[in-house]
Amino acid sequence: MDNLKNNCPAGHGEMSNAIVSKEIEFRGKQVKYQIESLQCPKCGLIRSTLEQTADAQLAIAENYRKQVGLLTGEEIKYYREELGLSQQQLADRAQCSKMSIVRWENGIIQKPASDKALRDILCPEDPHNEYSGNRDLSLGRIKLVYMEFEKHVDYSLLIPGDRGLYGAKNCWYADSVAYRDLGRGMTGATYAVMPHGPQLDNYADLFDVIFEYDTSDVEPLTKAEVLIIKSLSKIFKHQKDAYVASHAEPEWKKIQNNLGQRISYKVSYKLTAA
Repeated sequence: MDNLKNNCPAGHGEMSNAIVSKEIEFRGKQVKYQIESLQCPKCGLIRSTLEQTADAQLAIAENYRKQVGLLTGEEIKYYREELGLSQQQLADRAQCSKMSIVRWENGIIQKPASDKALRDILCPEDPHNEYSGNRDLSLGRIKLVYMEFEKHVDYSLLIPGDRGLYGAKNCWYADSVAYRDLGRGMTGATYAVMPHGPQLDNYADLFDVIFEYDTSDVEPLTKAEVLIIKSLSKIFKHQKDAYVASHAEPEWKKIQNNLGQRISYKVSYKLTAA
């Protein structure tokens, strides 16, 4: 029965998973989002499973919240767990029900007044900044990003002695797009202006550690993060594509002579390749 549901209604056989970019008007805003849907390789017809439809609804809500300056569900959960608060404890402090916290973390959009109450509790001084992508550094997650790219492309990024010359560009794009679309980067890495483009800050000291890192206990990439990497893999089909694209970014050209300068994640809003 599942195979029948995944077959093209036009009789072209089984449909395959594809990343689809969409735009919808939502609450007066044009919201762009990406989802994984079923697509017929012959006629191009697109349809979604129930799970994919639910993922689309969540992506719309999260991207809308990011666009209008509200905490996303992922951010609420992240900051809550960083403070060691249960959902009930956060609800008590915010003077709302636990069910409200559950709903907000799972995609229901909070009102501005509720958002302010949450911010006052969760991030009064915002311990992260524009150079870390609103996340603590995780060398293990950097390796996970490299490994996820390698699942979808025909080249290697974890190359001994390479020092991330090419892979750091893929990682920079992954972090930047996640920051732009999800509210925080994937790895917490800071990036600096180097002669060969955006590079992990202190990469010479970090890369060997990243290469050998045991990722068994590392926080796994989320569905949304994996989807971003899949999308970028279709753009950066060859090993040097991200390297070339990063050098062509207008925002990079403005800072390329400032060697050693840290790169703000705010440039993610002006990326042209992704």
